[in-house]
Amino acid sequence: MFYLRLLLGPEILWLLFFQTVRHYAHSGVWDTATCDKWSIRMTYIVPFVLVPLSSLPIFLPFVVKPWFIARFFIASLVGGHYVLQKGLQAHSVQGPGIGTAYMLGIMLILMVVSLLTVVLPV
Repeated sequence: MFYLRLLLGPEILWLLFFQTVRHYAHSGVWDTATCDKWSIRMTYIVPFVLVPLSSLPIFLPFVVKPWFIARFFIASLVGGHYVLQKGLQAHSVQGPGIGTAYMLGIMLILMVVSLLTVVLPV
């Protein structure tokens, strides 16, 4: 039972986010313009929506609290990288704009994660 409680944390949420983005990136149901717009918007969706969502398990009573902030920090950086990378792979033209969007997304993820690791324990 302890291991089940340990699994309910930010890692399982990032795995869910990754599977969702992977499904939509490879589904092929969107036209190119819509897919390109959403792939660039992933630069802002990941840090400002998915990172705060992955911090919500700290408020659940059955989640293991020790080491949660460290788990959140590492899982958000690694999961944010994979989700952002998979979302930006769906863009039709892989040029320098995609690399810039990736670097901006990673910097925003790092800023939001750093801010949340200071605010969450309070």
